[in-house]
Amino acid sequence: MDYFLTEEQQMIVDVARQITDEKVIPNRAELDEKHEFPRKILNEMAKADLFGVPIPEEYAGLTNPITVDDTSLARGKEAFVLYCAVCHGETGRGDGPGAENLYPPVPAIADTQRELSDDFLYYRIRDG
Repeated sequence: MDYFLTEEQQMIVDVARQITDEKVIPNRAELDEKHEFPRKILNEMAKADLFGVPIPEEYAGLTNPITVDDTSLARGKEAFVLYCAVCHGETGRGDGPGAENLYPPVPAIADTQRELSDDFLYYRIRDG
């Protein structure tokens, strides 16, 4: 069995390490102290194509069929409160009462969901 990384995998590791060394480590104390979401660092990671998450073929390319308007936003909020808030919390920070004893911890989705593709979101909500 070959336990070595392919050239492509090693390139991904090298890029992630470079971003960590240059952007994350020098700023970690300040980010922790301010409880600040590292949006600029995530943008750097996205530009480096580190968020390429494989999506099953049956979901690839799906788009949201619902027009975003006041009605759809209200219905979405109702659904979130009914099905998601118990774990994700009312503001999407992963601090709902049902999240207390879960492992792995419930992710904070408030700052990241807008940046994910429709097909990925549908896949994650439908199949976890």
